[in-house]
Amino acid sequence: MIVWRDVVSFRIEVFVGAQDDGQPVFEDLLVRKVRDDGLQVLSTPVMALGVAKNDIIWIDEDACIYQVGKANDFHALQLVCVDPVGSTTVRLIEDSVRRFGGRVDAHSDMVVALALPFSLSFAEVNELMRAVGAHVRLEEWWISSEAPLVERG
Repeated sequence: MIVWRDVVSFRIEVFVGAQDDGQPVFEDLLVRKVRDDGLQVLSTPVMALGVAKNDIIWIDEDACIYQVGKANDFHALQLVCVDPVGSTTVRLIEDSVRRFGGRVDAHSDMVVALALPFSLSFAEVNELMRAVGAHVRLEEWWISSEAPLVERG
């Protein structure tokens, strides 16, 4: 159990796909228990697409997310960087994102996950991406992907 921002929370592992050799890939998510066996996601995931901060998820016995209840508080925006992400890169992105009311929720070696207010317009998202792109070379990015839920098979 973790106490995070005065909320009793814990980490779970969810299946997010498979490597080229078939080995499963999992992501740790910080969550808290809520109604109907749902779990509220407390931080935007790096790899679990279609899930943003504050969304409610339900997972099955294979650790697959099978349902997402959208909170409509935040958009998830994942940035795939060309170069490895270090503390300087994260700081530059945070400075740009903060101006739009968002925050960096998580990052891996090459991907940065942002939580952006749901109220942002597409024009504001494009402006944000220009600001981020001035500091970071991006391979690609996506926002609030409605990608199909991942199944193990």
